[in-house]
Amino acid sequence: MKKLIVGLLWVCTTAYGSVIKVTDPTTMPTTDFVQWGQLLNQGSQVSSYITTQSTTSDWVFGYLPAGGSIVTAPTENSGVQAGDDLLAANGGSLQVTPVTPIYGIGAYIDGDGVDPFTATIQVFTGVSSVLESVTSTDGDPIFLGASDGTSQAITRVIFSLTSGGAFELDSLYIQNTPTQQQQVQKLLITQQQTQSGVPEPGTASLLGIALLTTGFTLRKRIVRI
Repeated sequence: MKKLIVGLLWVCTTAYGSVIKVTDPTTMPTTDFVQWGQLLNQGSQVSSYITTQSTTSDWVFGYLPAGGSIVTAPTENSGVQAGDDLLAANGGSLQVTPVTPIYGIGAYIDGDGVDPFTATIQVFTGVSSVLESVTSTDGDPIFLGASDGTSQAITRVIFSLTSGGAFELDSLYIQNTPTQQQQVQKLLITQQQTQSGVPEPGTASLLGIALLTTGFTLRKRIVRI
């Protein structure tokens, strides 16, 4: 019984995610951007809650617990261009929640005064979560992003440094339409699940919860006896 429950929980939380880490922006079919200069003017302070629009007018919500400011990149460095408006976070993390579905997201991130630094991205597709990291050995900005290989919408993303320190984030690169390859991959996975008799995510979740409830009930009865 215990093994069955654990197996079903694994299906519910991991079998339907296929998040791929992206460290080269040219490999992600970017169709939209969030430029921080649209949020506030250079030098302006940013509160914990961010509401802004992308270049295609899609709404994006952000949560920056430690707050921050908008600064301008003084010189070109790695993929960051001179004059780019950067979101300088005082520390902690930045949580990004798109209003409309997206299928890929990333940004150049730089550790503020930390060399070397390790940046992390946590990506959510539904209730599933994947955490990836990239280390900059020379202290230059690095691109850190993620794309879903099965055209499952990314619902939330968190950027941070492993040290929890301050960081600077350039424009968000966003893929807001699935590629044909992603759609084909999703179709293949759906066909494999159908042939193998694997239930849909929603069905699996309900079944897992039901079995957990049954298991706890049986355990209580055994203890009472």
